Amino acid sequence: MKEDLELKIEKYLEGAMTPEETLVFENEMDINEALKNEVLLTEDLNLFLKNRSDNTIVIEDVPSQEEKETREHIAKIHNTYKNHTEASLKIKKKKNNSTVISLFVGVAAVFIIFVGFYFSSVNTTSSSELYASYYEDNDLPSFTTRSSDGDLLSNATTNYREGNIDKGLSQFENYINTTANVDPLAYIYTGMIYAEKDQLEEAISQLEVLENSNSIDAERAYWFKAMVYLKFDDKKNAIKNLKVLQSTHSNYKKTQVNDLLEEL
Repeated sequence: MKEDLELKIEKYLEGAMTPEETLVFENEMDINEALKNEVLLTEDLNLFLKNRSDNTIVIEDVPSQEEKETREHIAKIHNTYKNHTEASLKIKKKKNNSTVISLFVGVAAVFIIFVGFYFSSVNTTSSSELYASYYEDNDLPSFTTRSSDGDLLSNATTNYREGNIDKGLSQFENYINTTANVDPLAYIYTGMIYAEKDQLEEAISQLEVLENSNSIDAERAYWFKAMVYLKFDDKKNAIKNLKVLQSTHSNYKKTQVNDLLEEL
């Protein structure tokens, strides 16, 4: 490969190239500094050798001042060429190292993002998913009072379970407003109906009536308030109510409370 290059340089310096070859070679020298230096070095060497061959007077082996200057000039060109080549290699190596480092940093960043996404998707369950998992209609109370009030509660419950929530709400409110001794558990239904109607404040307000009552079932309010807060993606208040229920002497939903708190 090097021999081919030397032959091409000699051919150029001797003017043996065609005009087209000369143009191509000179264009190559314009963009290849190392090639250009090699051509200059070869040209100086040829000139030096020519001068030696033309000089018929040789005084032993002591070089003339001209020969010394020529040799120094050639050496200077050679060193320039050598330094340029070494510098180019260092720059290239540095660029390669930078590329490798950049690639490594990029891969590391992608890995960290992937790991974070993986654990967030595996270990974190959304509030809506928790609500769907832990809230069941079967948790709602049943009313067994045999009276006109009991019939009104029964009809309201039936309508709610059949999906007629507006009619069921109307009947529950009619019962609450017309009955002297209201069963506080009725507020669980009104609270959960308002939650389904996306009325958070009204839903919590209804459940707090049960919470503040003297009923032995008052502590159930904390569970249903937690469910409502989960439905509205408020984990902070859901946890607060679950911890209150956990701290009471009630065994209501004890296992579910502990499990849900762990997931939250």
